[in-house]
Amino acid sequence: MKIAVHVKPNARFNSVDKISENEYIVKVIAQPRGGRANRELIKILSDFLGIPQSTISIRSGQTSKRKIVEILLNTRTAKTL
Repeated sequence: MKIAVHVKPNARFNSVDKISENEYIVKVIAQPRGGRANRELIKILSDFLGIPQSTISIRSGQTSKRKIVEILLNTRTAKTL
């Protein structure tokens, strides 16, 4: 499953807003340097969706605010989504 994510780094707090079924806005406290914001994005999405971090990967947009994130679905993760 792929979702579109708009990341807002340097936020005051971490949050996730679901815009549509496959589109999210994620605010992260981390700065966009050295992959910190990307690592924080994966952690925040993992907590929000209730799935392991290992099932989430950034497919495109490593250095962009707009990213395509892939979630590997198996029987356990599919039930939570």
